[in-house]
Amino acid sequence: MNENEIESSLRERFAELRSLEQRRVPEFARAIELRPPHHARRLRFVAVVMVVIVAVLAGGRWGLRYAEERERQRTAAAAPFMASPVWHSPTDSLLRTPGNDLLATVPRIGYPSNPPRQPRTITKGTAS
Repeated sequence: MNENEIESSLRERFAELRSLEQRRVPEFARAIELRPPHHARRLRFVAVVMVVIVAVLAGGRWGLRYAEERERQRTAAAAPFMASPVWHSPTDSLLRTPGNDLLATVPRIGYPSNPPRQPRTITKGTAS
């Protein structure tokens, strides 16, 4: 085979492939007609957005219910401990030591336990 024969054979094969492909592919005008109209695409987009919004709101509502139920359970569990108006730590008894009453007040440093006397006044010539 010479070059001209090879080239013509290749051209024939490519032409055959092109004709096969053209038979399978629809015309451009028909492909455009099959495409959904713009308003249908917009409607589909709006529907998807609405489904997402409903899902988010439902999830948020479920989350709130779950949080409220957990709070109710915590409150019910803490009720026996909250019956007293004054809270006492479980280790308060460890802080009570012998002689604790001495530590109830802060001593005044520099003064005797009885109140100080009136200062003496010194007048000229006599001491009182």
